[in-house]
Amino acid sequence: MRYFNIAGPCNKARHYMVEAASRYCSLETAQGIVDPREGIPEIVRKIQNTLRLSGIPEGAQFAREANYVNFSGVLNTELSLFCKLLDKPLVILFDEADCLSEGTLISFLRQLRDGYVNRVEIPHRAKGMARGAHARAGR
Repeated sequence: MRYFNIAGPCNKARHYMVEAASRYCSLETAQGIVDPREGIPEIVRKIQNTLRLSGIPEGAQFAREANYVNFSGVLNTELSLFCKLLDKPLVILFDEADCLSEGTLISFLRQLRDGYVNRVEIPHRAKGMARGAHARAGR
């Protein structure tokens, strides 16, 4: 049985392999957007563009009818709906997550966490990795 490897070198026979460039989503476009009412829709649109260009046949279906009024749940909802269309888990590498701030950052992380915590009740087969290198003064 194959699985995602989270430690050590990958082996194609034992581990799922993901072409990182095709699922790489930079969140830099949401940099400086403090209000999640503006920041979360920007993130959803960025994911939408990434998936459309990813080569996933269903990529064009992501967030086509997104309800941005529900900014505190739209990311989780759209990922859940999109994952129902897929026969394999979705892996997205979120880069520049450290450029998000205040309400946008909190809402982004809460929605990703909510999708994971409630995955038994609402299928949410998206795996996300948020990364960023936070610059510290004096270093």
